[in-house]
Amino acid sequence: MKYLNRDMIKDEVKDIGVIQFGEGNFLRAFVDRLLLDLNMGVVVVQPIENGLVKDLEKQGYLYTHFEKGVENGAYKENKVVNDVIVKGILPYEDYEAYLDLADLNAKVIISNTTEAGIVYEAEDNKACPKTFPAKLTQLLYRRFQLVGGDINEGYSIVPCELIEQNGDKLKDCILKYADLWQLESGFVDWVNKGCDFVSTLVDRIVPGYPRDKKDAYEKALGYRDNFMVESETFMSFVIEKNERLQERLPLDKVDKRVEFVDDIRPFRTRKVRILNGLHTFMVPLGILSGVNTVRDFIDHESFGKLALKVLEGEIIPSIQADKKMLEDFGEAVLDRFRNPSFDHYLQSISLNSISKYKTRVLPSVKDTSKGLKMSLAALIELYLSDLDNRNDNSDVMDFFSALKGSLEDKVRKVLSNESFWESDLSEYADEILMYINIIRNHNVLELVNKYD
Repeated sequence: MKYLNRDMIKDEVKDIGVIQFGEGNFLRAFVDRLLLDLNMGVVVVQPIENGLVKDLEKQGYLYTHFEKGVENGAYKENKVVNDVIVKGILPYEDYEAYLDLADLNAKVIISNTTEAGIVYEAEDNKACPKTFPAKLTQLLYRRFQLVGGDINEGYSIVPCELIEQNGDKLKDCILKYADLWQLESGFVDWVNKGCDFVSTLVDRIVPGYPRDKKDAYEKALGYRDNFMVESETFMSFVIEKNERLQERLPLDKVDKRVEFVDDIRPFRTRKVRILNGLHTFMVPLGILSGVNTVRDFIDHESFGKLALKVLEGEIIPSIQADKKMLEDFGEAVLDRFRNPSFDHYLQSISLNSISKYKTRVLPSVKDTSKGLKMSLAALIELYLSDLDNRNDNSDVMDFFSALKGSLEDKVRKVLSNESFWESDLSEYADEILMYINIIRNHNVLELVNKYD
């Protein structure tokens, strides 16, 4: 059986309109699905040293996307071969080829480098930067030089990382690197006037590669595909209104689920704390218990009850919004978690769980938030004891690997690490330590069953 390749499709190679940082499952099943309807091509930049671009290239950057879910009580599914990715760039192997992207006519930049991706590191190397914002600064500077500072030739930048006001925070990093590297004031002026950094909110459950269904899918398709991806049919893309971006990327014209709004903050709070917060809450509890998928967690007698109690008693009360609206959204989220069409593995959600907990869960944690702190205890225990399932950036991994002392010493060091939480969580140390001891002396279910 042949691999999926360009000879199997009739479409002409699309004109590149977007520079995309990130080649993972989410962008390919979210933004790239919208760009397919817009008939716009993408050049994808691999933001980290180890990634998927080389393997994607072997399939001509093609992949099959399965959308499945229940809408208005009716089951729906769709299959499409996505061909929007035209080219891949590996900055760690050919940095000059990366900078040459500034010479393209593409004026839209999209990114999803996880919550840990939008970060400023003063020691970053100007010659071949490590962080995404530093790389982007170099690309913007090359573009500035090529267009002679013409503010009409700047970029519309659309970050999809799940952090609050992601556009503002990305721009702040860019300006810090411009100052660090002593780039001329004209460049800073061009960034401020010629480039738009819009904040966004993305919402679509993307379980990723359907490894359990691979053989059945490939038999039905008649070809092999190492990058097939599954998602739910539900999608929501909320984008800060920006006239220049809407002209360059009129996604709302091809899909009504794309909304350009004046203020995305209410949408973000609801989605991040409820949907993403529940996802992140589940991960350590489920992994330590051998529960593999989101659906299995929600359908589990004990874990499902805990998730509902945490949603209704801890997360929703922490949000300042109409309670009925939040409850309706929460109910819809639980239905989406029970989608029978695919398996959303907790392991696939676990990447960068420390920063995800900080962003998605910690804002809901109060003194009385027993279930959310049980999850925090399970997360710390996962990182302390389960080396095979730790899935985080090198700084986090190195921190845990270097921890010494008693369990209490380690727990207090983790909770007091403000680089993790942006605050000192030592006030929860005794409670977290008690929960970890229950996990170690019994199991996670014993801990969960103590929730009241």
